[in-house]
Amino acid sequence: MDDLLTDFIAETRETLEALAGEIVAWEADPADKTRLDAIFRFVHTVKGSCGFLDLPRLGKLSHAAEDCLAEVRSGTRTPDAALVSAVLAIIDRIGELTDALEANETLPEGEDEFLVAALAPGHAAPAADNPAAISKISVMPGNPVTRTVSRSIRLPVELLDRMMAGVSDMVLARNELSRLLRASGGNSTTDLDISQVIYPSSGYLSKKGMIVGYYQIGAEAGVTGARSHSERETIALTQGAVIHPQYPQEFETSFSVSWHRVPWTRGGWASWSADGRKTTYAAMVKGDRRMYFAGDHMTYLIGWMNGALESDRSVASAIHARAAQERTVAVS
Repeated sequence: MDDLLTDFIAETRETLEALAGEIVAWEADPADKTRLDAIFRFVHTVKGSCGFLDLPRLGKLSHAAEDCLAEVRSGTRTPDAALVSAVLAIIDRIGELTDALEANETLPEGEDEFLVAALAPGHAAPAADNPAAISKISVMPGNPVTRTVSRSIRLPVELLDRMMAGVSDMVLARNELSRLLRASGGNSTTDLDISQVIYPSSGYLSKKGMIVGYYQIGAEAGVTGARSHSERETIALTQGAVIHPQYPQEFETSFSVSWHRVPWTRGGWASWSADGRKTTYAAMVKGDRRMYFAGDHMTYLIGWMNGALESDRSVASAIHARAAQERTVAVS
């Protein structure tokens, strides 16, 4: 097992353990935006890591959960009981797949599709008056196959809240120590408006470098994108200084991009609904005679170069196969 995969497994397991209290709290109050954001950041990070580690099953599950939570964060979807149960089932599945990776085992793939399908709007939720059913996800209407999600609550939510608040300084200190010791880039995830700070992946230990002062998606990106460049810069410097106090002394210049305001782009990446994946996406992937579509949005690795390369290679192979067939017909 290579070092990158080992680090991914350790970090995913550590984050899942730290996120346990947030998950319990969000399950009790789906309208809690702070807990929602924490869970969203987790699946977003897993999706990104799966892109370059070539873990398609984990990538597909985390991407589906990310799309669903993005709709909740933007206000286009209400976090009902069915949605919450489906998201938590996927998070449980991510934990199981992570354990299987470490043990070099393979879990059956069939259940993944059912878990993703359970995220679709209108999917039936377990009966609230049946506690035994709360821990189960009905994978398809009329299908008796279910998945049991076991979760134990050993501490009151209020106590978990106090514990999480009490370690905030320790987390900031750990992030700063990691920055000082890190020689391979990375990022610091925060609970501030800037969301995260991303460090250089080259030029280690050089005197100067460029970092991403904030990285936002969803509603937060819309709010910040509506501001002027100078206002964005102020937000990045002020909040970034909470993590790196030397910001004011070392900062030189900046630029910022709000992708949804860029003509012909109108966003950082595409997003498919579950129905869209079954209909429009399926048709576009196949192409139409000599017309083909390529790009990261034509894969399950949306927003990543790996997705664009995967799509390009697939289309190039399809064009080559069609040209070879036409040539054979012409010769004969």
